[in-house]
Amino acid sequence: MRYTKLIPPLALLFAVLQTSAQPGAIDLSYGDNGWAIVPPPDGLCDGRAIALAADGSSYVVADCSSNPDIKVVHFTVDGGLDMSYGVNGFASVDVPNATMDDEARSAVVQPDGKLLIGGSTYSFGVGDEFTLVRLLPDGTLDSGFGTNGITRLHISNNDDQANGLLLLSTGKILMYGFSEASGYRPSVARLNSDGTFDTSFNGVGYNNFLVPGLLTGKVNDAIELPDGRVVLCGERSSNIDVRAFAVAFLTSGTIDPNFPAQTYIIGDGTWLRGNGLDDLPDGRIVITGNLENGDGELFGLRTTPTGAVDSTYGVNGFFRTNTVWEAEGYDVQCSADGSSRLIGWGKGPDTAGVYVVKHLTNGQLDPSYASGGIGIYHRADYDMAFASVVQGNGKLLVAGASAFDMMALRIEDDLATSINSTPAADRPGLDVRYDPASQSYLLFLPSKARASTLSITDLAGRTIRKVITNGETPLRLSVSDMTPGLYLLSTVVEGSALSARLLVAH
Repeated sequence: MRYTKLIPPLALLFAVLQTSAQPGAIDLSYGDNGWAIVPPPDGLCDGRAIALAADGSSYVVADCSSNPDIKVVHFTVDGGLDMSYGVNGFASVDVPNATMDDEARSAVVQPDGKLLIGGSTYSFGVGDEFTLVRLLPDGTLDSGFGTNGITRLHISNNDDQANGLLLLSTGKILMYGFSEASGYRPSVARLNSDGTFDTSFNGVGYNNFLVPGLLTGKVNDAIELPDGRVVLCGERSSNIDVRAFAVAFLTSGTIDPNFPAQTYIIGDGTWLRGNGLDDLPDGRIVITGNLENGDGELFGLRTTPTGAVDSTYGVNGFFRTNTVWEAEGYDVQCSADGSSRLIGWGKGPDTAGVYVVKHLTNGQLDPSYASGGIGIYHRADYDMAFASVVQGNGKLLVAGASAFDMMALRIEDDLATSINSTPAADRPGLDVRYDPASQSYLLFLPSKARASTLSITDLAGRTIRKVITNGETPLRLSVSDMTPGLYLLSTVVEGSALSARLLVAH
């Protein structure tokens, strides 16, 4: 057991017990007093990914010790188990010819309701391969995708391991992890919607890239920016240390020269691993992960839009949990008001709990959230969180494991409805926030876009609607008559393309 310097209030060592709708409290209306926990029919399971459907329900995808290794459950909007899904509420995936465990690391629901799962499969004589699975809404494999619903992709002649996927606004699929080609390098691949390599990305469909000081490395998370670039974060090892890194890629599949690969380390030489990230409306990036200096801690790091450390966040750009628990961060959710949540888990001598840490725009803990800005939640002896999504009501839905059962936990929050206090004239792009009460989006337009035409297109590129702005901001855009799914809102002003994604869920 590792201990850090500071001991937090007693409330932080146990579940956050608020019973009101205070931000950071467990939402007792979800599942069983805030928790949706399902023991698998056999084996032990870690919920590694969560995906949000258009109706607000969610899928939790798990790695399991049993065979088949990948299991999926479907929770209703309020945490009930959908027993009509799969067989007795479980969908199972067994990748053919795999000789060791299949690993699921990420999932997303397509606009047509199909579920994409990304991860890796190992076979003797072949090694690890990027693996993509697509399930129909009833939990069965989609025979129209790949080979009976499964696609396996090989980049090198050795191991290629995927740590996640991202459904891009174009409908194409980004997968990321590492490849043993030319050593263990961070790797990113872009696929067509049918799961084949998109050869317009770096000429071959993938890029095994270098990071300063690299000996080995891997990508652990990715986000798409409104302009179509993607930002990746991960970890790289050298002969002397381990550092978190971030890098941006252009749509061409090459590194953005304005945001090249950059590594991060705290001044005392602490080793950092970057596990998750998200972007703020002003283009800054928030990264979380774990640090190792004899004390395992969850950390936060904020960068400028070009990847440099933002020294206005925390202490010299970094935040450290400084609790008596050993903690690790795995996901980030940013809000329009400039605040951010770091999601992960921590462990003590006899138990483990889910972590959520909220920071204000100035990088300091929000004293009104949970217990002084940090919530630690646990129900069983061992509760872990690896992924999160935000429901349309702004509440935070976290997925992981509770005593190695598949788990989702809902926390009171206002992530979808909070409004950025920055004047719209100063915002660099299209800032959109959903208002579930009126089934509409509020569009905060920069001054140069207040007299323009906005286009709404679906993932196939078809124009669904055109909106002529009238100088008003925020502009209210009703989506009550639109089919649930993911759309792209875009305009061109003074030769510059501005865009944002719209998720329609009734």
